[in-house]
Amino acid sequence: MEPAGQTHYVTRGTCYQKFNQHVAAVADFTKAIAIDQYSPEVYLMRARSYEEMNDFEKAGDDYTRVVAMNESGSAAKKMLTEANDRLFAINRESNSPEIFIETPEIAEGGNIELGYDRKSLMVTGKVNDKSLLAEFTINNKPVKYEGKGTIPFAAEVDIPSDETLRIVARDVYNNERVLTYRIRRTEVDPPEIQILAPYIVGENMLIIDSITQSIDIEGKVLDQNLIRSVRIDNISAQFSQDNLNPSFIARGIDVRNNDKVTILVEDRYGNRTIRDYALNRQGTTISASNPMGNTLVVFIENSDYHNFAALQGPPKDASLITGVLEDDYQVLPVKRLRNQTKQQMEKFFSIDLRDEVRAKQIKSLVIWFAGHGKFINDVGYWIPIDARRDEEFTYYSLNTLRASMETYMNYLTHVLVITDACESGPSFYQAMRSELKPRNCADWRATQFKSSQIFSSAGYELAVDDSQFTRTFANTLRGNPNTCIAIEEIVLQVTKAVSQNNQQKPTFGKITGLKDEDGTFFFVKK
Repeated sequence: MEPAGQTHYVTRGTCYQKFNQHVAAVADFTKAIAIDQYSPEVYLMRARSYEEMNDFEKAGDDYTRVVAMNESGSAAKKMLTEANDRLFAINRESNSPEIFIETPEIAEGGNIELGYDRKSLMVTGKVNDKSLLAEFTINNKPVKYEGKGTIPFAAEVDIPSDETLRIVARDVYNNERVLTYRIRRTEVDPPEIQILAPYIVGENMLIIDSITQSIDIEGKVLDQNLIRSVRIDNISAQFSQDNLNPSFIARGIDVRNNDKVTILVEDRYGNRTIRDYALNRQGTTISASNPMGNTLVVFIENSDYHNFAALQGPPKDASLITGVLEDDYQVLPVKRLRNQTKQQMEKFFSIDLRDEVRAKQIKSLVIWFAGHGKFINDVGYWIPIDARRDEEFTYYSLNTLRASMETYMNYLTHVLVITDACESGPSFYQAMRSELKPRNCADWRATQFKSSQIFSSAGYELAVDDSQFTRTFANTLRGNPNTCIAIEEIVLQVTKAVSQNNQQKPTFGKITGLKDEDGTFFFVKK
């Protein structure tokens, strides 16, 4: 018959242990523990037998229980010391800690790229080890961490004079991992933010509907390097992290109780741009009573030519037209582009204007050019400020303009090109061959059917710098007593005034190759 008390199991287990019968010893020690679970000396004896059986995991569990009991008294302290020593020996391993760096990004060659003006950087990541760490430092400064296993860390680190980042992780068994990175200095220019939508006035005012509760913001970031993040208030914008100068969009930004939004852009080197944009609720969305919808006017004013005579008129003309349109008519703020090179004109009409038309839901578009023009081999040209005389390929062809506009004509109902230069050329327009008929903005077909029209200040003759064309155009708009005025009415008034005072013969027609359904362009008063 087996003995029933704990003492008997402990005694017999001890005998088994002396004669290296450790399986039987463990069985008796386990029965003793079942009778009294708070006997650290029994756990200690069972742990020894487990060690002899090479079952170090169970031995470690028993030593851990002894440590956890942590009883007072000299005998208990001796057991505690023995348990800790054996636990340390059992858990000994030879693997070095693993260090994973999340930020900053490690470039090719083991370098960290950092702007010239940065004196510190934030280092984040994880260190992983089965054992407790005895040391974890970055540039000899201890890093705060908790626990063992996989440990996250974050530390703001000053950049030393040798421009080196040295990370050391060493565990209690002196297994050590050292990572060393060189700091490579990079550019410090902050990213540039371009807003496409909503409509922006000046540098930092967004025009939004007075009753809107949320808005979408769409734009582009210009930078020499890849962009790490774009945040608008508390929303992360969508953009491609793999492309330079990416477009971005953030949807559903709550503006109910805000008078501004803040955009933060950071590139891969930590260069940041933080910009506040005021919300202007006075400039409500173009009124529903305006059948022309959102109307954008683009005025290109080329005057400071490199190889052609300078012009005094374009800036004055632009100011005159801008004033009357913004004061009296339902148009978005006039977009004035001054002294455009050929490259700038090509980019604007093929990319920037396309994006703006789409983002701002433009329905009606006016493009006004004031500057030098040329007519060569039945092709009309606008002259960029960097064009060279007698070098046709340095001019901006109106056929190129038409090709660019074709890519966004699906978004537009009305297009009106006004050119205060020399004749556009028969390859760009079809002249009206009958008398201009009166048009009324109450006519649904006139406002909702597509129109693609051009009005030029001169025929094959040269235009003049002092533009009566523009003055009469502005005066006709300003003197209009009605709720709207059709381009045909303006054409009649301008043609009459210009023809009486000089040799210019303004021309009005449809743009060849662009869809025209006999609608027309109206300027609608506020």
